[in-house]
Amino acid sequence: MSGRGPGWGLTALLVLGGALSGGAVGYLLGSGSSHGSESGSWSADRAADVCAEKRTTLVATLELQDDATVGALSCLEVLQGDLIIGSGVSLVSFPNLREVSGTIEVGADLVTRILLPKLQRVGRDLTVYPNPKLHTLEAPHLVEVGDELKIEENPELLRAHFPNLQSVGSFVLDSNATLATTQLQSLERVGGFFDIEANPRLISVYLPRLDEVRGDFEMRENPVLQEMKAPSLREVGGPVWLGTNAVLETVRLPALTSIGGRVRLEELPALKTLELPGYSADSVPTPP
Repeated sequence: MSGRGPGWGLTALLVLGGALSGGAVGYLLGSGSSHGSESGSWSADRAADVCAEKRTTLVATLELQDDATVGALSCLEVLQGDLIIGSGVSLVSFPNLREVSGTIEVGADLVTRILLPKLQRVGRDLTVYPNPKLHTLEAPHLVEVGDELKIEENPELLRAHFPNLQSVGSFVLDSNATLATTQLQSLERVGGFFDIEANPRLISVYLPRLDEVRGDFEMRENPVLQEMKAPSLREVGGPVWLGTNAVLETVRLPALTSIGGRVRLEELPALKTLELPGYSADSVPTPP
């Protein structure tokens, strides 16, 4: 994240009280019974054996390198371990996967689609970074990510919608060149930081249920962002930084009364409406 000095648009510093407050396991399970140690690389034939034996739960680290191996695991419902997508995969599709206890990591030159229609929980990180050809990301039933959800450097991605996401450790939406929309209408709690940065086509951010961010809250360098609304946000444990959003006109944070760091509002030359306790539109200076 870049550091910038104050611009002429609006600069405000507000200090308030408050303080910020797997490796591979190597077993396959099915119907509650162990199927012995599993080690080495995964092939399509080996993956096909899992579904042939009707094993829907795996305890393993899956490092998958091609579409055939991914497709052979279509029966998988629960992964107790990590899911790592390698450079030879173009389609990430797990139609029955509901839970991953570890990390999902997708960063591959060929990936164009990520389809996770039943995924509800990720125990650690969900990282989609970087994927130069990715244009579709679907996880409509995702409710919880235990650590970081990061969507970064996916230049062909048009949208990042998580309509049922309620809780994340941290949230990052960064440097996605064509991303125009994001839906986070169910998000209530962020256990760490919240960062939306450097998305040159993102027009608006609406967070209707967000109540708490325990770390930093940042929204910076989004050149066509017009409005940011989080009407239910009551508490931010770290700084609030809104900066270098050239056409941002509306900021609505009417319930935000507890902030554990500075409020930095800078380089916002188009700002007309500011709802943040202690500020009003009248406090926005006109440029010289």
